[in-house]
Amino acid sequence: MNKSIELTLFCLVGCGVLFFALMLRNWGFHVDENQYIGPDLGKFGAAGIFGDTHYTGKPFLFYSINYLWVTQIGTIFGHLKYISLYWLFITLHAISVSYLVFSIQRLSCSQRIILFAAILISPLYLLSATQLMMESLLIPLLLILYGTLIRIDYFGPLRKYLLILFLITVALAWGKQTTLPALAILCICFWQVLGMNGRIIFILAMLLGLAINQVATALIVLRRINFGGIGEIFNISNIQIKLNAIDDFTWVWIFYLSPLGLLLLIFTLAKNPSFLKILARKRDCWILFLSFLSIFFILFTQNADNNLFARYLYPAITLGLVALSLILIDISKYFAVLVILSYTVPLANLYAAAGTQMEWWPKIVTDELYNSGWTVLPGVPLVQWATLSSATSLEHLCVYIPLEKGERSELQKELFMKFSSNAQFFSENSKTEFDACLGHKVYLVRTYQESPNKCQPECPASQFSLTNCNTQEIRRYASNGSPGFLNNRVCLP
Repeated sequence: MNKSIELTLFCLVGCGVLFFALMLRNWGFHVDENQYIGPDLGKFGAAGIFGDTHYTGKPFLFYSINYLWVTQIGTIFGHLKYISLYWLFITLHAISVSYLVFSIQRLSCSQRIILFAAILISPLYLLSATQLMMESLLIPLLLILYGTLIRIDYFGPLRKYLLILFLITVALAWGKQTTLPALAILCICFWQVLGMNGRIIFILAMLLGLAINQVATALIVLRRINFGGIGEIFNISNIQIKLNAIDDFTWVWIFYLSPLGLLLLIFTLAKNPSFLKILARKRDCWILFLSFLSIFFILFTQNADNNLFARYLYPAITLGLVALSLILIDISKYFAVLVILSYTVPLANLYAAAGTQMEWWPKIVTDELYNSGWTVLPGVPLVQWATLSSATSLEHLCVYIPLEKGERSELQKELFMKFSSNAQFFSENSKTEFDACLGHKVYLVRTYQESPNKCQPECPASQFSLTNCNTQEIRRYASNGSPGFLNNRVCLP
């Protein structure tokens, strides 16, 4: 089969798998994702191409792409213009993994398929593709850069790939500083391949990306939140917190790379020690090793006072994931297939019923992503509902959200403003007006439980297409400052 046709088929399959995963997605919406979905409706009142960069100091590249898509291209999708952002990044993820897989010339057809599946349906990559966080842009760009460096090694010359190498490196350094360890890993492991000119271009591109952020910070940022940086290495006031988090961060690395995959690698080395000498000469092994070492650099550059975030590890872990998959394929295709099958366990837990979701995932991941006061509508396949609903049914929604006892009610309101431009919102103080509202009724009741799974109101199946009642444990970011359990009652027309 022609390579271009085969590549297109891989991209289409990737888009199909990720779209199916997106439609089933039901683990809720994090506050940052809520902001990224609609950058013109920011939680800080920010508007326009810079999102909430003015008030947080975050890099504005991701906001800019989202804003331009929603306001320029996404409008052709009508009421689904915000949902179309997910389609954009799903497509980018499918293209990037296909590009990487077809960059590695030594793979046979079966090995190519196995590597494609090992990356595409891994918990980290699937999570990145089906939610809107900055990593949704950075991880696929990183794979394209990885594939480009491999192509330079196989095909050359450097000048043929110079522009894409330069632009993607700039975008990664500009997009988020957490990509710097991953960029450093690639620079080290492809040092000989790049040659003198390539090294200069690579380093200059990294510096340019960082410079864009620094200039933007000086010009447009009004208030900057301290998320960390190189200076945090010398901050010894919270060193104990970071030392205590080493186990958590190490487990995140092991979890996403697959415990079974790492065990199979250890088993191979124990059974055949001479294999270690072969591995020591392989670039994939150095990438795997350096991705582990990067854990400590990223951990100690975070601001522990602002909490520690596992997703800062994701770019470097992604490189480790690819490297481990390639090593296992070289050892035995069956090992790689076993690892792919092992992914079904964490993925099944990811899509489980609310209340039991992500129980087997690392706590430092779920505390931010799921067991958080900032994460709304868990257990509800909201993207599926919005995608399958007609524009007419979404045009006039009557949304009931209790404010006095509700937890983060403003986030649920912001989210539904993106699906219905004419939605009307009611609280417990306007229940009479809500009952008289002529549009389709929506109940979004999120309150600390008085009794487990006691969800009110009742939602007749004849009036609602989707109803859900679940319990969500809150371990971080509770509005009242105290952990507890929430009852989530969602009824959608």
